Amino acid sequence: MTGDNNPQEFYDGFAEDYHLIYPDWQSSARRQGGEVRDLITAFKGSGAFSVLDCSCGIGTQAIGLALEGYRVHATDLSSRAVARAADSAAAMGAELTFGTADFRHLDEQVDGTFDVVLSFDNSLAHLQTDDDLAQAFAAMKAKLEPDGLLLISLRDYGPLLKEKPEGSVPRVMELGGQKRIYFQTWQWHDDAPAYTTDFFVLKESSTGWEVSTGRTTLRALEKETVLGLLKGAGFKDVAWLLPHESGYHQPVVSARSL
Repeated sequence: MTGDNNPQEFYDGFAEDYHLIYPDWQSSARRQGGEVRDLITAFKGSGAFSVLDCSCGIGTQAIGLALEGYRVHATDLSSRAVARAADSAAAMGAELTFGTADFRHLDEQVDGTFDVVLSFDNSLAHLQTDDDLAQAFAAMKAKLEPDGLLLISLRDYGPLLKEKPEGSVPRVMELGGQKRIYFQTWQWHDDAPAYTTDFFVLKESSTGWEVSTGRTTLRALEKETVLGLLKGAGFKDVAWLLPHESGYHQPVVSARSL
């Protein structure tokens, strides 16, 4: 993956400022930890389960789950994002372990197996081909205990593929007396269900405004594609949960290993 579709380069470059896309990132991490806890409990009951967050980024879900009492190992393709997550975990008093791994190669790069594997925040959309997705799903399955739980959150691309919006509405936020503005622009591809997105964070400072930017390409993954590839990888009980069913702000895909 090169050029605009190099997720490692994108997240390495944006790791320092990624938290700024949230009004209050620490509060969001705690809240999302509770939301994912509720999902895990709905499928597996209560318990100090082992969890592999295989696209942890700066730790939004991984840290929240560790604070909920789960035994979390968090990995990501971006070593800078992982380092940022480790620093944030220490600052928030969360105990978990970290590593750097490509979720297509978890079977080679991560030791052990887990009760739960998760990949949230539309991370799978960085994979542009069905072969890459199938490889990632096989690797995730290899990291699950028998009857283990896979949870994936994705953007709902059905309406977006029809509308093809040119970007997101700018959000103005303030924390610690300083304002910031976050938005994305989207350039849809003519030859594939994909788009190149530019992230912008404008940060108010004493001398004016500072700008952080990042560019990456995402595939507009459709429900049928994801569910079909999961079934092809040997998962059972594959389901697509809408936000009103899952309590999470994006659709969540659930599946179990055999």
